[in-house]
Amino acid sequence: MTDRYPGTTTLGEVSSQDGAFNRVRRYTAGEERLHMAYTLRPLRGGFDQATVNGLIEAAAADASTPGWPCWSFSNHDVERAASRWKPPGAQDGDPRFVRLLAMLLLSLRGSVCLYQGEELGLPEAELLLQDVRDPFGLTYWPEFRGRDGSRTPMPWAFAQPNAGFSEARPWLPVPEVHRALAVDRQEADPASLLQMWRRAIGLRRACPALMRGTQRQLDLPAPVVGLVREHGRQSILVLFNLSAEPARLRIPELGGATVLPDVAGLGAWIEVEEGEAVAMLPPFGTLMATVDPALVPVLVPARSLELQTG
Repeated sequence: MTDRYPGTTTLGEVSSQDGAFNRVRRYTAGEERLHMAYTLRPLRGGFDQATVNGLIEAAAADASTPGWPCWSFSNHDVERAASRWKPPGAQDGDPRFVRLLAMLLLSLRGSVCLYQGEELGLPEAELLLQDVRDPFGLTYWPEFRGRDGSRTPMPWAFAQPNAGFSEARPWLPVPEVHRALAVDRQEADPASLLQMWRRAIGLRRACPALMRGTQRQLDLPAPVVGLVREHGRQSILVLFNLSAEPARLRIPELGGATVLPDVAGLGAWIEVEEGEAVAMLPPFGTLMATVDPALVPVLVPARSLELQTG
């Protein structure tokens, strides 16, 4: 059926039970199955180095059933990621952490599902009982406040009624904290999260390794995680500092790396100290750099790298 309509695609949703990532691979392998599938698994757990390493490992291709995953960090059934995930030192809606999440989502092998408002950094809405519409929230309040906190209207315009979502009163209210993050405000601010998302998506589209490349995981000391994306002659190293403290990671094989544009605006860079390269990662910093493909086999194996934090 889909072959009759050019430009169509199929997307599957896989539950969060054990083996979810293997099912994603099976359901999307070959030409006769789904084009892509995503699992609710990342939405059910916490956020730490072990969790992120698990996502990176799950996104890697398996030689027998490579498949094609799709990734999402938020949806209408869970608390928004900006509020749900809080690593040590991160505050609710910390702009640095929200930017790290964006870069992580766009770095994983596979397609991306961006939930409405995620590109604005919307935190979970705090609603009064009188505003709740979700049957689960109405039944179990206040132990469980329901799912409406992630279902409030998209704030398009700061000064318009209902933040420009509708002229009539919407099903759920627009929180004032969301109104302050409205699209029109972020459109006018080059440093906003919305503009950062656009730059990051543009960088991803410009890099074949990020768009369709294979993926390898690095074995790095906490709180840093890393991966290498490869396609053709392009190899891109990506590092994430999951801490509110700065980190310095000494990687001798990084010599000759070229740092890609800092679209996240978090200020990561590479220094050379005593002839060795050091990745300088600010709090929740992300670093992307092209590296010599010949060095990738040296970078990837399990190794003990010198890490300094604070």
